[in-house]
Amino acid sequence: MKNLNGNSFPPALTPAVMLSIVLSASVATYAAPPLETIGGGTVTSPAIGPAPSFGLGGPNMTLVKNWRFGAKGTVKNDADMSANFYYHDQFGTINNGGKYGSNIVSPDAANAIGGQPIEGVDSPPVRKFMADSLRTYLTPLHGAAKVQVWNHNAGNGSFMSKWRLPSGGPQLGRDIVWETRVRYVTPPYFWFALWTAGNKWKWDGTAQGAEQDLVESFGYDNGGGNTNYDGRFWHSNSVANPSKDTVDYSGWGTAMSKLGIQSYDAAQYHIWTWVYKKDGSFAMYVDGIKVQSGSNYHWTYGNTAKDEPIDMDFLFDAGWGHNQIGSVNKELDASAFDGKYYEWSYSRVYLSGDGRVPAGGPRALPGTIRAADANVGGPGVAYGREANGGQWRKYTVQVAAGGHYHFRFQVTSASGGTFHVEDENGVDLTGTLTARAGSKNASIAAPATLSAGAHTLKWMQDGGGVKFLSATVVKAAGASAVFVKTDTTTQGAWKGRYGADGYGIAGDAEQPPGYGAISRTGWTAIWSKSTTERRALQKSAGTDCVAGQWGCSDKSYDIDCKFPDAAVHQVALYGVDWDANGRSETIQVVDGATGAVLDTEELNTYVAGKYLVWNVQGQVIFRVSVTSHWTNPALSGVFFDPPPRPSKKTLHQ
Repeated sequence: MKNLNGNSFPPALTPAVMLSIVLSASVATYAAPPLETIGGGTVTSPAIGPAPSFGLGGPNMTLVKNWRFGAKGTVKNDADMSANFYYHDQFGTINNGGKYGSNIVSPDAANAIGGQPIEGVDSPPVRKFMADSLRTYLTPLHGAAKVQVWNHNAGNGSFMSKWRLPSGGPQLGRDIVWETRVRYVTPPYFWFALWTAGNKWKWDGTAQGAEQDLVESFGYDNGGGNTNYDGRFWHSNSVANPSKDTVDYSGWGTAMSKLGIQSYDAAQYHIWTWVYKKDGSFAMYVDGIKVQSGSNYHWTYGNTAKDEPIDMDFLFDAGWGHNQIGSVNKELDASAFDGKYYEWSYSRVYLSGDGRVPAGGPRALPGTIRAADANVGGPGVAYGREANGGQWRKYTVQVAAGGHYHFRFQVTSASGGTFHVEDENGVDLTGTLTARAGSKNASIAAPATLSAGAHTLKWMQDGGGVKFLSATVVKAAGASAVFVKTDTTTQGAWKGRYGADGYGIAGDAEQPPGYGAISRTGWTAIWSKSTTERRALQKSAGTDCVAGQWGCSDKSYDIDCKFPDAAVHQVALYGVDWDANGRSETIQVVDGATGAVLDTEELNTYVAGKYLVWNVQGQVIFRVSVTSHWTNPALSGVFFDPPPRPSKKTLHQ
C-alpha cells in the first residue's frame, strides 16, 4: 500500500483501512510576519501576529498570546522561555505525578522545583533554540546507559504556560482558539501531548475536573510488529466527560480512517487547533481537518454548569514512557535518544472579539470617556442587564500612571437613580452615586484609585433610570492643608456664610459637594432635635435648629474627604460643647494617601460654638481625637465652600 507521499507502509505497520487524505509537510510553509509580540493575554492587551490558520474560530478572533519560538521569534532564548513557561505541570510535578517515565529538566537551579534535574548538572542539554523553532530533546539522566520508565532516569523538555485563563466556554463567556505548529522525530516509547486541563482534578471512577487532549500520541509496542514508534497514529479526546465526544478513538487508525486521513508523517510540521466556544461546544483540528467535536462541555470541577469554575492551563508534553501503560512501560538503550527531538514552531491563543475595544482603541486616561466609546460586542459580554434590572456597559481604558483619579460623570435621569463603576475584577471603584430625578446633563463627581495599564471599566446602573453621557477623568492632586481661621461669631447661623458647595449636619441632613466624596466613622447622637438656641446649627430646611454630635466609643474618629480634582476647597468644622462638659479635642489633617500629618489644631473652650477652617487639596482625613480625660470627641457639622478670593490689597502685595 502507498500513501500520497509515495512511500510504502512496512507490512507490520500497514493500517487496517485505506485512508484517503494525506497530512504531511505539504500543509504549509510557515513564514512569520515581522514585529510579532507575545501579548498581554487579554483582548485589551493583545499580541501582534497572524490570524488563526484556516479561518478557524471565525473572523472576530483577537490574538492574546503569541509564543513564536526561535531566535527570530518572540521566545528567543532560555530567559524568554523561563519568563513565559513553567517546567512542571499545574500540580507542581515533573512527571505527571510519577506516571511518566521521564522527568522534566529545568534549564537552571533558579527555575527548578524540589528534586528536579537541571541541564548541565544532571542532564545533557534538553533545549536548543533554532532560527525559527525550539527543539526539546530526550536525554539520559546522570549518565545512564539504559533508561527505564520505572526508574524515571530519562529527562525531557516539556513545559506549561505561566499565563492561564480563569475558565473556559460558558464560564469564560468567550470563544477560544488554541493553535500550535509542531513536529517530532521520536524513539520507541515516546509520549507526546498537547492538552488543556484545570487546576483541580479528582478521579473517583469518573474524572472530576476538565481536560481536553488536542492530540496525544505515544510510541507503543503492542507486539507482533504493531508499533507506533514514529508517531503516525494519535487520538484527540475529552478526558473528563468523554461522552461529549462525537468521534470514537478506541482504535486510533480506524478513527483516522473514518475521518479520511490516509497517513500522518509526524516528522513534518502540522498545525493542531482547538476551538472551544462560549456555548460549550468544542472542535479539534489537524491542518484544518476536524478530528473531534462535541457540545455542552463546561470547564468546571464536575463538568456541569452549576459546578465550580476552574483555571485553564496549556500544557506541552514532550516526554517518554508511562508506567501505567504496559506498551510503553519499557527499557531502552540511552543511545536510542540520539537524533530524536520534538520541534516547536509556535503556539498561539486567540479569544473572541465580543466585548473587544472599538476601532479607535482603548480610551486614554487621564481623558474623557464618552457613551459612544463603549466596547463592541453582544449582550452578556459587552453590555447586559443584572438580575435586579440594572443595566451595565463595558469601556476599555489605558491608564497612563497609577494613582488617585477624579471622575466627573455627566448623566441624565428623568426619575432618579443610582450607579457605580467597577473594574474588570468586580472591584467597586466609585461607590454608589445618586442622580436626582429630573437631572439633565447633571455633573456628579467621585474619586477612584486606578493602577497603570489596560482596564475594562464596567458602568453599572444599580437602580432607577440613569443615562450615562460621559466621564472626564483627571489625575488627583497631591494632598495639602492650610489652616485659615477660627470663627466664634457665626455660631449656628451657617446659611449664607458656609456650605455653598455642600454640608453635613449631625442629626439633620448631609449634602456632599459635587466635586468629592465624604465618609465618616463613628456614630451620631442628638442633644436637642429642635431648638432656637444660636449655638445649635440651623437645619437644612425650616427655621429651627438642631443640636447634634458625631462621636465614637473610642478616642478618635475620621472624616474622610476625597477631592481628586486639582482645585483648592475650603472645609469648615463646627463644634459645640453643648452640655458644658469641658470637652477638649485635637484635630489632625492627614494625607489620605501617605498618612502624613499636614496640620494639627486644638478645639477647646467652645461652649458657645466654634468653627475651624482650612483650605485643602486632594484626599485628606480630619482625625478628631479627644484630649479631655472622660468625654468622647464630638463635632456637630462640616461645611464645604470655594476658597475666598483674595482682596485687592493682597493682590498688590
